[in-house]
Amino acid sequence: MTQHTYEWVLQCSKIIAPNVIHLFFKLKKNIAFSFVAGQFITIHIPHDGEILNRNYSIANVPSENCDTLEIICARVENGRASNFFFNMHPGDTVMSGRPRGNFILQNKSNYSRYILIATNSGVAPYRSMMQEIQNLMNTNTEIEVVLLFGIRKRENLFFKDDFLSFAKANPKFKFLICYSREDSIIDSSYERLGHVQDSLEELQLNAKKDIVYICGNPDMVNDVKAICFSKNFSNKNIIREKYSISKK
Repeated sequence: MTQHTYEWVLQCSKIIAPNVIHLFFKLKKNIAFSFVAGQFITIHIPHDGEILNRNYSIANVPSENCDTLEIICARVENGRASNFFFNMHPGDTVMSGRPRGNFILQNKSNYSRYILIATNSGVAPYRSMMQEIQNLMNTNTEIEVVLLFGIRKRENLFFKDDFLSFAKANPKFKFLICYSREDSIIDSSYERLGHVQDSLEELQLNAKKDIVYICGNPDMVNDVKAICFSKNFSNKNIIREKYSISKK
């Protein structure tokens, strides 16, 4: 095992929404492992004599001497990778590469509002960023953070309690859920109807003060980026991570 290869033991897993599983791993050996909130990891999945490489955002908060890994996996019909994870049992192992990626929270004094946008499992890196978000708001009390989380229906919602609790403890953090296939809302303080793109008008985007993070479905990412460009944003204040879905 090299320093850039890790073996993980599944501790437990739980279904957190229809066709979405949350997996908890622990390093098999006591070796150095570190990551920056927002990064992803490549899992090496064995299948019929070959290795499938799939990227998953890390969903847990970094910590010193970290030896744990949490990922979110959405089931894909006949998907070899998702079937592998949904069929794992505690004690099963899997290999991974090292954490990678630049989808990380940037502490830039020229932005006073951070807008974090996600669909489905694309919300995972923002859960990992929660401590970084806390530190950012503690460092600069003028900073506001808004998280827009888009899903189809209320039954598909996960991590709601995590983000609502965080919002309750941090008045400068706002959490909004956007349902693309619901007919009504229960709590207007955080629920919206439509896609995340539809809620951008409510936020009154401002290219001079906002930095926008986008993670999730590629079509959503492209749509939001186009909306931002139409409001004079540039690539300097748009950070994006597209999720590709493999059906193999």
